[in-house]
Amino acid sequence: MHRIISTTALLLTISLGTVAWAAPNYGAMTNDELAAKRGAMQSATAEERNAFQKEWRNRLQKMTPEEHQKYMRNQDVAGKAQGMGPGSGPMSEEKRKEMQKLQEERQERREDRQDARQEHREDRQDTRQERREERQETRQERQDQGGMMGGRGGSGAGGGIGRGGMGGGRR
Repeated sequence: MHRIISTTALLLTISLGTVAWAAPNYGAMTNDELAAKRGAMQSATAEERNAFQKEWRNRLQKMTPEEHQKYMRNQDVAGKAQGMGPGSGPMSEEKRKEMQKLQEERQERREDRQDARQEHREDRQDTRQERREERQETRQERQDQGGMMGGRGGSGAGGGIGRGGMGGGRR
């Protein structure tokens, strides 16, 4: 019986020691150390994230407004409030410049697409106008040719081929 209790106590001690060893002691870290960990928590286990978030929230409640401003990034690049999630934490200047560059490139591509669409619309309008002018020229040439045939052929009663001429009306 004594041996079972000793074995159980030993296993309990080992298991508690393993849990304590596995989870970092966030309470012993400085605010700077905790803030530096914020971006890396997405690769941590769920237990580690929960322990970290609990400690970080506790620290936030005790911080002065100046400390809050130092450790919290109030807005992301798009201007929306940022919470505790993957990628949260202070953004490096290099990362901020990279994000800005990406946004500028996206905007440039949008403008290029808009310009291409506008150019395509203008090309279609030009093509339509050219076709209208060609049809008008064709009509004018037909009218001119009809006038040269002595008044026969155009749109008169005797008509041309296909309009009642050559065969004299309906069949």
